[in-house]
Amino acid sequence: MPSAQDIRVLLADDISEMRSILKKSLRPYGLVNVDEANNGEDALEKYKLHQHALVMLDINMPLKNGIEVLKEIKAMSPDTFVVMVSADSTAENLKNALANGVNGFLVKPYSSAKVDGIIKKLNQHRLAANPAAVPLEARSNP
Repeated sequence: MPSAQDIRVLLADDISEMRSILKKSLRPYGLVNVDEANNGEDALEKYKLHQHALVMLDINMPLKNGIEVLKEIKAMSPDTFVVMVSADSTAENLKNALANGVNGFLVKPYSSAKVDGIIKKLNQHRLAANPAAVPLEARSNP
């Protein structure tokens, strides 16, 4: 049974500080196998190589935006858990993301409560696919 350390995560955001903050917020859950991408093209290339279980995409990125990347990832692997991460949560962006199979939204600025909500949804998703999956839980000392 894979442990949290075995779960591959992809963080795609063109602002390195945002990726760093998000990466730190995932660490208490044991999610340490994290790849980063600074644009949509890079995100897709890394996803094709590693088939990440959790993908977190900024909506506004160079080369390909998060919605375009979402569409391509879901076309390759509909069961991938994809979260849109953005300060730009307009009704149009939300509608497009939902229409293309997004699993969750994380609005900037991040908070531990918001990240915890995403992890709970990820746990539900993992348990639906594999009832023997071990739920991710925050640890006080990452």
